[in-house]
Amino acid sequence: MTAFSTLLLTTALLVLGTLSTSSLLATAAPLGTPHSTVIPLTTKTFDSTVTTDSANTLWLLKFYAPWCGHCVALSPILDQAASHLAGKLSIGKIDCTVEKKICKGKFDVRGYPTLKYYRDGEFSDYPLGRDLDSIVSFGEKMSQSAVKVVEDVGRVYEMLVGGANGAVAYVVYDPKEQIEDEEDDSGIDKSGATEEEKEATKLLQSTERTRVFGQVARKYQAQGSFGLLSPSIDKASIAKVLGVGETNKIPDAGFIARIEEDVPTKFLTGDVINTEAFAEFIKETNIAVMTELGGHNFRFASRR
Repeated sequence: MTAFSTLLLTTALLVLGTLSTSSLLATAAPLGTPHSTVIPLTTKTFDSTVTTDSANTLWLLKFYAPWCGHCVALSPILDQAASHLAGKLSIGKIDCTVEKKICKGKFDVRGYPTLKYYRDGEFSDYPLGRDLDSIVSFGEKMSQSAVKVVEDVGRVYEMLVGGANGAVAYVVYDPKEQIEDEEDDSGIDKSGATEEEKEATKLLQSTERTRVFGQVARKYQAQGSFGLLSPSIDKASIAKVLGVGETNKIPDAGFIARIEEDVPTKFLTGDVINTEAFAEFIKETNIAVMTELGGHNFRFASRR
């Protein structure tokens, strides 16, 4: 074998070794363990890593190109966020110059970086800013219960409006909601959730109105803020805080409503309260009267 042939063989072995190492790295993300680093994803590893791992059920996904300056600038931010949000939000990245089957075939990615999140079997556009605070706030919010129980209606705006929650919130009130059948709630009690989350889940499951509210709140948690008014709150207090004037303006059967400070409360009306009606209500009303447009909300607002 000539020196030139030896050089070619050595080079080929090095390349194969590099490819094998890359392949191993791409499949190295362990299942069943919360991720604290950004996970590279490929066509082969995407589904098994993102959609089937019970220890990592909420994902933020970056679709990028190595030559993209904004993608490069986002990388250290995601590295910090991944470490901070371990056990709450997992972060993955997909190189679209290589994984074209995912980027173009599955998600029709048209610009870089594109950010999407995954939860409950669905992929959605990430709706907030791309700075560290926004991403961490998103992960913290999405890892919590979608609905907060409001025991004191006087604190409803404090609990649901402002900061990462945004300026608009949705509340449900049903005087029939209660926790009564402990046997039916045994699965909730053993869920490992906090006591506050268990109480919220039980109340949300207690009537048809609250069940609809809880299901839609879970789906739109990234875009909104949701609260359940305790059935122990009297209608007079609710009417005063929500600014609707007379108590008789509070529906006896309960209600779902949009609230915003210093803006009239808007009730979801109609004979049928279902998930489709509530979801449409959110799409029509989930933007504040005064809103600063930016890259995170322009597409949503422009559809109005």
